[in-house]
Amino acid sequence: MDQHTSQGFPLLIPDWPLPPGVRSVMTTREGFSENASALCERLGLRDVARSVAEHARSALAQQLGLTLSPQWLKQDHGIRVVEASSAGKIEIADASFSRQVGLACVVLTADCLPILISAKDASVVASVHAGWRGLVGGIVPATLKALNVPPDQLMVYLGPAICGKHFEVGPEVLEAFLHGSMVSIDDTLVRACFQPSNSSAGHYFADLYQLAKVQLRQWGVNHIYGGDYCTSAQRELFYSHRSRRDTGRMASLIWLE
Repeated sequence: MDQHTSQGFPLLIPDWPLPPGVRSVMTTREGFSENASALCERLGLRDVARSVAEHARSALAQQLGLTLSPQWLKQDHGIRVVEASSAGKIEIADASFSRQVGLACVVLTADCLPILISAKDASVVASVHAGWRGLVGGIVPATLKALNVPPDQLMVYLGPAICGKHFEVGPEVLEAFLHGSMVSIDDTLVRACFQPSNSSAGHYFADLYQLAKVQLRQWGVNHIYGGDYCTSAQRELFYSHRSRRDTGRMASLIWLE
């Protein structure tokens, strides 16, 4: 069972069998205090409040005992993967990986799927921002290729995202996975991740968790954990962009100790 802590930022500690020397955490919106809740929202503020966001991010790094600046990203639903750097530059990318002790990889989400990856031998870690566009484009295989680790030597945690019961999409999303995806997957497996909507003709409920699992298994990754939350249904714990457009973001971090 995942663990929660209320010290400083409210955190969720993912429950997965990480090797010694690897840590992972995720922030939540759970209101243990007004100050903590405000800090969580500020993690994802846009450029107009960059100094405020930087303060919140610095506070999170201090709380986690990180002496190096984490690799923050400007995410654009693409498939660019970068190697993390402690130089403080915010890279335009949707995934990062690190082989350096103390250098955390971070993604921000509020309905999209955060994916954390660790090698079983603790040689490399990665964090991935996987919305449906990123999954269609191939952010999962792009990250796996960048790690250059045999897939059966990797383990993956699927963090809080909008679940299949709440993520209603138009027919263009199904078509994108069937015909526009850069990842070749059997149509039957793809269609199983989409359930027809009873209220909107031609619409579907898409399961990001299952779509990610299908892709990971396609590439030989079988040690997959998490996928148990719904950001839309559990709004007391998580931010949901679909439910509240001006929402904050959750940060998902993984690093080598």
